[in-house]
Amino acid sequence: MFVALVVLLLSLPAPSAGDRLFCADANGKYSPNSTYRASLRSLADELTAGAMKSHSATGTAGTGSDKVYGAVLCRGDSTGADCSGRLREAFGRTISAKAAACALHKDVALYSELYQLRFSDEDFLSTFRNAPEWVDGTNLNLVPATDAGQFDELVAKLTRSLAEAAAAQPDRYATADALWSSPESQRTVYGLAQCTRDMPPERCRACLDGIAAEIRRRVGSSRMGGAIHGARCTLRYETGTQFFTETATGQRKGHALLIIATVYSLSVVCTRLLFCVLYIIKREKRGKINSTEQPKNIDEILRLWKMEDTGSEFSLYDFSQIADATDNFSPGKILGQGGFGPVYKGIFPDGQEVAIKKLAARSSQGLVEFKNEIQLVAKLQHRHLVRLLGCCIHDEEKILIYEYMSNKSLDYFIFDPNRRTSLNWMIRLKIIEGIAQGLLYLHEHSRLRIIHRDLKASNILLDSELNPKISDFGMARIFPSDATQTKTSRLVGT
Repeated sequence: MFVALVVLLLSLPAPSAGDRLFCADANGKYSPNSTYRASLRSLADELTAGAMKSHSATGTAGTGSDKVYGAVLCRGDSTGADCSGRLREAFGRTISAKAAACALHKDVALYSELYQLRFSDEDFLSTFRNAPEWVDGTNLNLVPATDAGQFDELVAKLTRSLAEAAAAQPDRYATADALWSSPESQRTVYGLAQCTRDMPPERCRACLDGIAAEIRRRVGSSRMGGAIHGARCTLRYETGTQFFTETATGQRKGHALLIIATVYSLSVVCTRLLFCVLYIIKREKRGKINSTEQPKNIDEILRLWKMEDTGSEFSLYDFSQIADATDNFSPGKILGQGGFGPVYKGIFPDGQEVAIKKLAARSSQGLVEFKNEIQLVAKLQHRHLVRLLGCCIHDEEKILIYEYMSNKSLDYFIFDPNRRTSLNWMIRLKIIEGIAQGLLYLHEHSRLRIIHRDLKASNILLDSELNPKISDFGMARIFPSDATQTKTSRLVGT
């Protein structure tokens, strides 16, 4: 069993779009030496102290016409000290009689990417009002017009899921990421949702749902990033840039991991996988595999497969392509060896590097593993799972083609005294957390509950930036989504 380690918090980035200050002139002003200002100072101290413990706080101070209501919220990935420090500085700016704007106003809101605060002489707490709201266009780039509808639909699903996840968490904070695939590219869309912690779940959900329903219209359709910040809740999404830091207190409890593919990509992948899987199942049902048997309909399968749109990243390769890419399976191209057979490094004519897993001939266990990996690939899409690019079936040859991971596997580093020194603690923590995210997806958030059953250092591959990706699902087992325990009669794993 893999035990996820707590990731150390990194320093937070500077706000990307500055701060936004609101003040309501209709509420009037208070005098520099007034009781209202004394109440406000007392409330500021109380809220700052409360936010240091739980990232948000609400409260009141004073009585009668000098009563002030306040709410503060720091982003859920901040530390307590950082949160209180930012709020203390923000209150200092807004309460100061020499403030450039909103000086001595009774109703003020100050928002940034990392925190928000509001105070007023009106009771906005009991009504859970989110006003005023700041619409922040964090990324004004547009997706191509041909992809706009699918992208907007993905963002809508992501934000709705975030609202549900945040409302269900005790700290009212959740992050998520969704995979956006189009014929031209594949990117990750990151999202974050948060409410003040005092809000009941249904109030938090209603607040975030209101933002989610409006964010595309208010930020702008097809925009790659945007946020709406308010006094009680906030919601943001961003394409291609993970703007939040993953934490033990927020990310692990409130992470709503989504893998959403466009209808275009998913339909093509599923169709192609279906041909491959059906062919293997048909042969298995005949009984034991005859090594001299030639598939009568393989040419038809190849013809139908190739008639499908070639825009998908999953392909059926010709055997000649694989042989050329590996110099006819040269021993010098071997990257490793497993129970299923060798893995070769291949280079296609366009320069693309791939890892090619060749199933050992006459291996009944390997055939099961081969079918298992193909059946799972359409359902497993995550940045910490190795991506399967395609497969090849030729006579008795069964081959899987994966993305190439330039830094090989984790055991290549940790069991070598010299290479081990290149893994500093920050890199090790990144690897640990990446594996944890991949497992969390497999166990909790994928369409099927999947147990890997052979998780080891040699099955953790590292890309050029030492990001980990879980590989080798040949021994993986699928469970019902509501299953919590089961029995197995087969001993697997190493």
